[in-house]
Amino acid sequence: MNNSYLMVGIELTGKIGEKGQVVIPKPLRDQFRLLPDSEVTFTLEDNKITLQRKENSQEVLEQFLTAIPKRKLPKHLDWDALYHSRLNE
Repeated sequence: MNNSYLMVGIELTGKIGEKGQVVIPKPLRDQFRLLPDSEVTFTLEDNKITLQRKENSQEVLEQFLTAIPKRKLPKHLDWDALYHSRLNE
């Protein structure tokens, strides 16, 4: 969430439609990347309903892999010998 308008402590109101639908304000949709057909989870705790974006496993994996610095492996190592030496320890 790297949008410049991170909203902290801001209260936005809305209405529940006839079919029980609630429109999430655009700044919040943008902030949390809530696109059409995004999956969300609802949690009930202490008389409050919390809505949270459900990230799919592909997104989680991509975030994890981009957080790890990339390193080149040394080419001069005998990987088979190294593997077998560790295996025999």
